[in-house]
Amino acid sequence: MSNVDVCTSCRRRHAFYVRHASGEKLCRKCLEKSLLKHIRRSLRGIGLRPRTVISVYLPRSWVLEGLLLLRLVSNIERNYGTHVLCFVPINCAGTVQSFISGLSNVSLIPYRKDELSFPSCMLNSTLHAEELARSFEPFPQAVLLPYSLTDLNEGFLEALLVKQEALSTMKKLYTYGIPWVVLPFKDLPRRDLYALAYTNELIEALNSCPPTSGPTPEISEIVHEMTIYHSELTYRMENSITALMKFRVSTPTKD
Repeated sequence: MSNVDVCTSCRRRHAFYVRHASGEKLCRKCLEKSLLKHIRRSLRGIGLRPRTVISVYLPRSWVLEGLLLLRLVSNIERNYGTHVLCFVPINCAGTVQSFISGLSNVSLIPYRKDELSFPSCMLNSTLHAEELARSFEPFPQAVLLPYSLTDLNEGFLEALLVKQEALSTMKKLYTYGIPWVVLPFKDLPRRDLYALAYTNELIEALNSCPPTSGPTPEISEIVHEMTIYHSELTYRMENSITALMKFRVSTPTKD
């Protein structure tokens, strides 16, 4: 095996994926470890207790990403006796069930809800996830959603350049003040998630439950180009927008 083929993390296994942001060449196992690290860090931030209940919400247009998040979270929390509630669109429940049949600590909770247009659907799903979680006893200690760094960048650019009326919606999403509503993938590009989903044969879920809402092709292309050729901008945008939104919220307005 040549050096080009070797994973730069473990330096043993064959690399199948290149991260443009860092130049890392990763094997499937090391890519999965990286995603697990992000999830553990996000859960550590809310002080998750053993033998508790958490929930994962699958928005209609993020079933693939949600399935990946559900599998990884289930594998992490299985060792701590944690039960995972999965809120899934009722028309995708059969597909999701077929992909998680071996996860003994997961319960599927189908829901019915029309999806709003992008990007308003992102905040709407977040609010709905919180509403569903509050209706359960025992109350889930955390609500996880599968939005990636790519989704957040696309959502803000869509609101800023195309749908100005949705700008306030994105501001609310960036400054959402409920600590137990967690976005474990918010610092990861969508490419990372799709690459791992492909190796876990989850990509077939897209055929059964394709996205019904998303950015305009122009916005999608802009963010794609940034991710491939100027990946540092995608991280700077998310950090800058978050700081700006928090500043706007904390600064009193003049009468």
